Amino acid sequence: MVEMADDTATEGEWAKGLRSPVVVCVLSVAAVAVALGMRLLLDPILGDTQLFIFFMPAVGVGTLLGGFWPGMLAVVLSLVVSAIFIAPNTWTLTAEMVNHGAFLIVGIAVAWLGERLRRAGIESRATQDDLISREAHLQSILDTVPDAMVVIDEAGVMHSFSKAAERLFDYAAADVIGS
Repeated sequence: MVEMADDTATEGEWAKGLRSPVVVCVLSVAAVAVALGMRLLLDPILGDTQLFIFFMPAVGVGTLLGGFWPGMLAVVLSLVVSAIFIAPNTWTLTAEMVNHGAFLIVGIAVAWLGERLRRAGIESRATQDDLISREAHLQSILDTVPDAMVVIDEAGVMHSFSKAAERLFDYAAADVIGS
């Protein structure tokens, strides 16, 4: 890990700090608060209508940063603040109950799918790191073998060209790899 002279965190450490459970929950709550503020600003136009579209970005923020549970925190918090601040006297009406139920179902689906995408991204990064490590290991083996080694696929494209092959054939690996 690279240490910076002024003792600030590296970019990777900063990103890990941003994804700590406490920070993710705070950001989810803040996103719901921003959505509520935006919705209340439009109160003169929208009245008591509960439009949950304002709260979907908050669910996305929680899910993308922390996964399923922070996304669900945003869903539940959105339902609660909507019932308390936006239309406290109309939430018992059937139409509003359907609206709340639909938001709950969509919110759960977004949080679940977001968690799946987040995990796939983590697994993909791990797989990429593993492949890079294996390729570096193979190249180190090829570079230490005393005989010339050339790796060619079934289409005849060269993928590896050892140091001994460079000396024997008088070509640089960069010039022949991929041809």
